[in-house]
Amino acid sequence: YSMMFMGMAPFGALFAGSMAQRLGAPRTVAVGGIVCIAAAAVFGCRLPALRVQARQLIVAQGLAGGESFSYCLRRALSHFESQAFDLESPILSFRLSINLV
Repeated sequence: YSMMFMGMAPFGALFAGSMAQRLGAPRTVAVGGIVCIAAAAVFGCRLPALRVQARQLIVAQGLAGGESFSYCLRRALSHFESQAFDLESPILSFRLSINLV
């Protein structure tokens, strides 16, 4: 996702720049806003179907023996609690001083 997001930014900037050169900056921003609103409307219409598919994937993961989020969270917390902390650590003392302020 990050590679796609960062990788497509130069192409979007090039496209927006060429549109701004032909239409002007205010119209380009308006067109971008209209496209965003239209995309949000399409996503909103398709969201109920996506929820059904997401639930099916979650159930399938549970049936296949995949670890649930609550299990992973409990395991991470137990690992965190079992770690010994150096109270003289500069990072830990900095975090403690921030929380105390």
